[in-house]
Amino acid sequence: SGITQERAGAVARAVRSTPFVVLFTAFARALGPLHQGETVVPVLTHGRRRSDWDTVGLYMNVLPVRLGPPTVGAVHHAFAEAYANEIPFPLLLDAVPQADALFADGGPSLAQFEVIQVPDCAGVEPLTIPPGLNLGGPVLPVNGLAFWLEPGASGSYTACLRYRRSYQDAEMHTLIRRFVDRWEEIDAHATRA
Repeated sequence: SGITQERAGAVARAVRSTPFVVLFTAFARALGPLHQGETVVPVLTHGRRRSDWDTVGLYMNVLPVRLGPPTVGAVHHAFAEAYANEIPFPLLLDAVPQADALFADGGPSLAQFEVIQVPDCAGVEPLTIPPGLNLGGPVLPVNGLAFWLEPGASGSYTACLRYRRSYQDAEMHTLIRRFVDRWEEIDAHATRA
């Protein structure tokens, strides 16, 4: 069965949130043993204001989302609050110089979360990328781990993971299993509601 875009949308409607937030909640719950207490999870945003919509270029921004209890409502509130107060990441680094440590070797461990959005391009042939190009994965070198979901042609998500050497492979396999288990709990709860 797996986690699909269609099911994430149905669960989100049932709990009056968004597919991103319900998947983010499952990830926050899965992190439990790795990050106790309050957790800050960096999320990439489009980084464009309305006035930038007619321009070309990479405008990605890092949005630090401060999570408390990993309930759908609390995660929804935390993400909405962070998004409403989004400032360009270079300005954040200028205002909080110690934030540079988040991207330095040996800096504190963070867990980045993303859901890749792929537009519906019916009738458009996919582009073949020559082998050897190192594309895909997290854009920013966040310390710790980067966890992202990529939708396939069937609408099912594939979980992808990059992590620093201090984490063990077994820990990361367990994290993915916990993510799937927490998703299934959220899905079952939404179905009962």
